[in-house]
Amino acid sequence: MVIFRLCDFNNKKDCNSYIKLLQEYIKDPMGDGTPLTTTQEEELLKQLRTHGNSFVVLAAYNAKDVGFATCFEGVSTFRVSPTINIHDFYVNGSCRGQGVGQLLMDEIIRISQEKGCKKVTLEVREDNVVAQSVYHKKGFTEESPKMHFWTKYN
Repeated sequence: MVIFRLCDFNNKKDCNSYIKLLQEYIKDPMGDGTPLTTTQEEELLKQLRTHGNSFVVLAAYNAKDVGFATCFEGVSTFRVSPTINIHDFYVNGSCRGQGVGQLLMDEIIRISQEKGCKKVTLEVREDNVVAQSVYHKKGFTEESPKMHFWTKYN
């Protein structure tokens, strides 16, 4: 059974679970990143704690935290309604293929409906066909016309 909870950024156990899973995600081929330093971990938790429009859903399977979604609330100017953007979405490799990701996505969709959101957005790597399959099953589609995710680093 998969159980979900919102990460309490004032709870050390929740913070440790989130950071552990985030570091796994960063090291995963689909994360393809450089692990965070302890200082960066602390700063991230501080920023998420004080951001006001962020939340993290933790997924536990057999009493062990195995996945998370980092989400940000926004506003759609075209739909004149709240939105949720899924910034990070991760399930531990030992639990992949067992439906945890689909259930985690169901939970985010449930939260979005509860908040009155008309749209949930996410980005996905072009080569991450497994994640794309989960998203398609949950009703996500590529925008038409096709959108591109652009970045400028300062």
